Amino acid sequence: QFWIMVGDGEMARRRPERALAAYRRAQALNSNDRIGKNRLWRTLAQLGQFGRAYHQLNAYSRMTPSFAQAALFQGQLLLQMGQRNQALEAVERGLRQWPKNTQLQQLKRRLLSTRY
Repeated sequence: QFWIMVGDGEMARRRPERALAAYRRAQALNSNDRIGKNRLWRTLAQLGQFGRAYHQLNAYSRMTPSFAQAALFQGQLLLQMGQRNQALEAVERGLRQWPKNTQLQQLKRRLLSTRY
């Protein structure tokens, strides 16, 4: 928990690179810590490390199956990596599980209506 708090402090100071180092240390001590995993993927995404963020997000979503927004974030990360078809698949998987999720519906419409 110490390194997560350090990372949170660095994020509050708008220093995501330092936060990333702290979150990585937290994960090195306990890779099954859901809070640390969540902070890690979000920080990686903020830093533009979309592939690494996607990997950590997938691990986090396996640890937290009730995380309804996982499919949305997976779709957004895949889209950032230029993988439109895979993004659409992730969104459709999410809609099968949460068909009334308006954010997933909006992202699906966006994916279907624009060129990426």
